[in-house]
Amino acid sequence: MAHHQITLDDQTIQALMGQKDNALAVLVQPVLNQVLEAQVTEYLQVERYE
Repeated sequence: MAHHQITLDDQTIQALMGQKDNALAVLVQPVLNQVLEAQVTEYLQVERYE
């Protein structure tokens, strides 16, 4: 199984802290986007826009 490092920008962290009702969605969306992008890169064996 591959390991991926997930990063969140300051804007996402600020939104997460300010959104109690929507916090899970704010956190999950960028994480899933990064995981999917890493899987596509791994599958295609090319970097984005290459």
